[in-house]
Amino acid sequence: RGEASEEKRHRRRSPLAVFFCAEAFFWRSPSPVKKGRTAHAHQNTRHMSSAPMSGSCCGGSFWSLSLKSCTAAVTVGLMAAKLAQPKKRSDVVAFMHPVAKDGGGGERVLWCAMRSVMKARPEATIVLFTDLPPRESLSVATFGSESGSSSSVSGEEEEEAALEEEEEEEFWANYVEERAKAKFGVALPSKVKVVELKRTAVLDPARYPRFTLILQSLSSLVVGAEALYKLVPGVYIDTCGVPFVLPLARFFGCKTACYVHYPVISTDMLQRVKDRRQMYNNRSTGLVQSHLKRCYYKLFALMYGCVGSFAQVCMTNSSWTRAHIEKIWWKYWWTNPRGLATEGSADAEKAGDGGGGGGGDRDDDGDGDGVGAGLWQPLRVFPPCNTEELAQIPLKGPKRNAKKPVIVSIGQFRPEKAHEVQLEAYALALKQAEGSPATLKSVLQSRLVMVGGCRNEGDMRRVESLKRRAEELDISANVEFHVNVPFSQIKDFLSQALVGIHTMVDEHFGIGVVEYMAAGVVALANNSGGPASDIIVPFKDERTGSLQATGYLASTTDEYASALVNALCISDKEREKMCTAARRSIERFSESSFDAAFANALNGIV
Repeated sequence: RGEASEEKRHRRRSPLAVFFCAEAFFWRSPSPVKKGRTAHAHQNTRHMSSAPMSGSCCGGSFWSLSLKSCTAAVTVGLMAAKLAQPKKRSDVVAFMHPVAKDGGGGERVLWCAMRSVMKARPEATIVLFTDLPPRESLSVATFGSESGSSSSVSGEEEEEAALEEEEEEEFWANYVEERAKAKFGVALPSKVKVVELKRTAVLDPARYPRFTLILQSLSSLVVGAEALYKLVPGVYIDTCGVPFVLPLARFFGCKTACYVHYPVISTDMLQRVKDRRQMYNNRSTGLVQSHLKRCYYKLFALMYGCVGSFAQVCMTNSSWTRAHIEKIWWKYWWTNPRGLATEGSADAEKAGDGGGGGGGDRDDDGDGDGVGAGLWQPLRVFPPCNTEELAQIPLKGPKRNAKKPVIVSIGQFRPEKAHEVQLEAYALALKQAEGSPATLKSVLQSRLVMVGGCRNEGDMRRVESLKRRAEELDISANVEFHVNVPFSQIKDFLSQALVGIHTMVDEHFGIGVVEYMAAGVVALANNSGGPASDIIVPFKDERTGSLQATGYLASTTDEYASALVNALCISDKEREKMCTAARRSIERFSESSFDAAFANALNGIV
């Protein structure tokens, strides 16, 4: 009874309940009725006839009537959807990841999160909401046989259709299992049921050249509605960043959780618009346009904060992301220390601090009032990095050649990754080494190997543009491009490299940077976001108490060039010392630590 009353209090406080309260308020005045209705209705009519009529034959203004009509229409629509929904599967834990083929760090989080839940709750049915590639484009030998090979010979159409459906499910279950293993080295202990989403094209930002943020976010409701129409899970987990679906999932009775890789909008974005600083996502505009854009961003931030409040468990991937979520999201479910959002939170934080997978103190300001005030912050659960396997690469392997060093860049070919900065910094480093002492000769003999994934034709065109830029800088002979390569080849590149470069500004975490450090590669990243706050931080030796640098941070092209020269020219002893400290510092980012922290965070709802 205590749990039931607590759940009722949650319902009364939910933003959806606020909507229905508003609807009841607008409709609390009786409406005029036509002849032939009940005596009670006639009494209401006579009572209303004494009121003055203003602008409408129905006893109210045009706007009041319109508002009532819209509210009623939305209410009827929601109730109709509620009545028509399929039966909820309480045993199902569903992951919403509309695009699970980009090969980035977000996809690694998806597979590791699934593995974590499978191990912690082996009795649960794991479902993946995602789009799927054309089956004809996949290797039949790798992922199973064609559907026709296992068709029924009985001649019964229903039985044959059922067999084809079963074979189709088996095919895609094998496909995602093989992809997780081949692309990321993640072995899933049980089968995944795949629910195909066919409307994910509406999420493509290229469709919305204007008002991209709000239109793309609202279009995610179409994808979410399709998913929940096909299957209503007991637990809904967003791992891709479609928070506008969270209210819909709550409306259909799901328990909700989300893993936030990157805030859709942040206070940094608002500040850039105010300062009119040009960037890949903020073109230079005039004063009036900047003011209007800032108002638009503030409106969207208000909506973003509202939908985020429907997450009963919120996990973030870094201190930087958590700080922005705390500022923007409404602290609705987190204000109740007995609520679902907080069960298991302490264990998750402890798992993160002890093992390194996630966590951090709840009271970052140091005043000790975080828990006492009843405010539970979103959890910091560091994403899984393949540190165990990469740490097996020797620091002084035969492939690492200090005289002809390799500089590796690993990251998706997306505009925010700022690959052009890498080319410009490398060209400047080569120029600095020309005519310099022999100690810089290794810089001239170096190669820049750029490895990454391409999601679509736009990314492929971006790679071609980078090749042309390398030719313009006269460094094309020293630069290589490798697109959509398997993990085994990435591991081979890391075993050859001396330096790894990463140039994204406000990178939310930086799995690639952690992989550099795990593989014994000197990391060079932008002095912002996750790399600056959580990854490339001095390592304190517990025995001696001394601090050791674990990599380089830079902000400008000149700083990147200087850091490249320094990293390539330091002595083998200094490099080994830095890489050893880096490896010890990133033990907290291991996959095992993530599995423990993710499962503990979900204890209250799974």
